[in-house]
Amino acid sequence: MALAPLGRARFDARMAFSTATARLALSTACGACAFGLALAITEPAGPGLDPDAVSYVMAASTLVHDHALRAPTFTWATPTPTVPLAHFPPGFSAVIAIPIALGMSPVQGARLGLAAGALVATAAAAWIVAGAVGLWWGALAALLLVITPALVESHLAVLSEPLFLAMLVLALGAMTRQRDRPIVYGCLAAAACMMRYAGVSATAAVVLWALWSPGRGGSWRDALRRAVIAGAPSVIVLGAWVFRSAGLEQSEIRAFGVYPDLGETMRDGIATVAQWLAPAIALNALRTGVALIALLAVGALVVRVTRALERDRTAVDASHVLASRVLAACGLLSATYALTLIAARLSADPNIPFDARLLSPIFVFATIAAAIALAVWWRGAPRWGRIVACAAIAAWAVGSLLTSRDDVRYALDVGVDFADGDWRGSRLVEWARHEGRGRALFSNFPTALYFHAAREAWPLPATVKPEEVRAFTDSLVSRNGLIVAFTRPSEYVPPPEPLLRVLPVHAIATFREGAIWALDDSVTRRGARPAVPQR
Repeated sequence: MALAPLGRARFDARMAFSTATARLALSTACGACAFGLALAITEPAGPGLDPDAVSYVMAASTLVHDHALRAPTFTWATPTPTVPLAHFPPGFSAVIAIPIALGMSPVQGARLGLAAGALVATAAAAWIVAGAVGLWWGALAALLLVITPALVESHLAVLSEPLFLAMLVLALGAMTRQRDRPIVYGCLAAAACMMRYAGVSATAAVVLWALWSPGRGGSWRDALRRAVIAGAPSVIVLGAWVFRSAGLEQSEIRAFGVYPDLGETMRDGIATVAQWLAPAIALNALRTGVALIALLAVGALVVRVTRALERDRTAVDASHVLASRVLAACGLLSATYALTLIAARLSADPNIPFDARLLSPIFVFATIAAAIALAVWWRGAPRWGRIVACAAIAAWAVGSLLTSRDDVRYALDVGVDFADGDWRGSRLVEWARHEGRGRALFSNFPTALYFHAAREAWPLPATVKPEEVRAFTDSLVSRNGLIVAFTRPSEYVPPPEPLLRVLPVHAIATFREGAIWALDDSVTRRGARPAVPQR
């Protein structure tokens, strides 16, 4: 008689091992597919070179070669064209420094970092959902994430978002499966902070989770102890970074202040959400209407399932308990991230857009929550309800694929931002690379010179105030400088023409995309022109 419970225990152990092995195989396969796709969509032109990419790539290169994190300067008045990195946290640069140290080029090392982020985030999401509601639903969640246009867009360019998302999804998994180990999800939140400053939202979430989470008992003293442990890693690493950056004269993390007028930013955010929920619909009114219906339907489903799981808290089915935890953690992480974005927009940077890239973490958590809620609802859903749900998912998937296809085609054929063919084939850039050796370079697009001419350059003055023009002229004289002026317009960079009209300069080389300008001889005779060491 004693053998029956033992046999049952062995059977349960084998089943648990088999299930865990299947989840591991599924998450590995999903992660590998995401890794391959991330590499494939950045193959011909290379990954897109967003204006922020130069800071990440330069910091990684200088970390490997000079053992210091340095980024481009934001002003022409600094003694060197680079300053210590502070505007961005060091995590992404530190990660992509590894393949650079192993011999990869900086941009290709960054590309590998993007793919690694896709692998980890997708695999972790599949593991979380499969563990809560089953393997097929884990695969569905991974598929929906892979084709989400906002996530595809984030993996087309050298940005910190892929690794940031990976840390957030890992933190979500640790919060739900390692509830009694706050140090684990606390360290993952700290890693998210080092990828992006918005990672403080994850720190807030893990602290709140440690104070309260579904089904946890214990005293307030225990809860406070868990909260301190969960928040300590972020306080330590972020505090050390802020303390280091606060002591730098030429760098700052952000210029804090009060930046009101949130209305336009919120309208952009609403439009971004509508494009996510109703992709590939060109008519704004129709897209907004469809998105509103989708939002209400998914929101009602998640709320209904959450309440049902809360009523089922005493049930023996452990998967229901885990599903409830995941839904609660997704909601908490989404809320803290949204509040962090709004706070940052109001106090740190008035130019923060609520675009697809910045809202992508909320899309990830919403997708995971929706997959779990749909799976729980599906078990008792009527046939007509299942048909409607399948049709809605298929319509969204087709729209997302069409939108993502257009973005990927543009990236493959043309190139994103500074990776496009006009920059790669620029004769003006080639002149700066070869003929501008030994001369300090100033440009309205110094990022293009760094990526395509392998030259570090200062930006041009943003104004034509007489005192600034005089000081800039003196700087050109003392640094033996040249101005590399591109005619390409930019919404972020002032055009060089107003400055060139008041400077005592003349064009020494002219091309279709711009010209090289040097000081007149009458000006350069005022002082010596020491050579600038070539970097």
